[in-house]
Amino acid sequence: MKKDKNYQSDIDLKNYQDSCGVSLKEMSFGLWIAQKRKLFIKLFIAALIAVSAFFFIYSGYHYVVYFITGQDDFVSSEGMVSAPRQLVDNLEVGTVAVLSGYEDYDLAVSLKNPNNRFSASFSYCFKAAEAEISCGRSFILPEETKMLVALSQALAPGETAIFEIKEISWMRVNAHQIPSWPDFAASRLDFAI
Repeated sequence: MKKDKNYQSDIDLKNYQDSCGVSLKEMSFGLWIAQKRKLFIKLFIAALIAVSAFFFIYSGYHYVVYFITGQDDFVSSEGMVSAPRQLVDNLEVGTVAVLSGYEDYDLAVSLKNPNNRFSASFSYCFKAAEAEISCGRSFILPEETKMLVALSQALAPGETAIFEIKEISWMRVNAHQIPSWPDFAASRLDFAI
């Protein structure tokens, strides 16, 4: 290949006179960037590899901990994996009140839902001496306290009754549709009789 006669191998940038206003410092920086372009690309790729390796190690560690320590901490009683935002507190059940009538008894129990974003639908039974007296299905809204009753039940004199929840299914209040449950409930449930 033939060399150009006008080509100079030693260019002195100090003698450069620019008519467009680009300074020598700006030109030096641009030239330095252009010379180090491959190095910057390699550093960028190395940074992406490092970030990927971090996330693989992080998730791998948590998978190992999950399988070694057991799945009981992450699995609900229904067998579904639960996120912390989906964990619910149990319903608070009061003692069963037995109210005597003429020949029969009325049973009443207080239930409270301590969860502020979950409502529950459940099946229940009143029992006496391990026998089911009265069963039914009901629901309870978030942060609600309600009474469940079974009227005109036959009990032996002095017999106590217990309350048992058989099945329960929780439903989360959709925050996109109902951003504030107390305001929503107050506007729809707090009415004058």
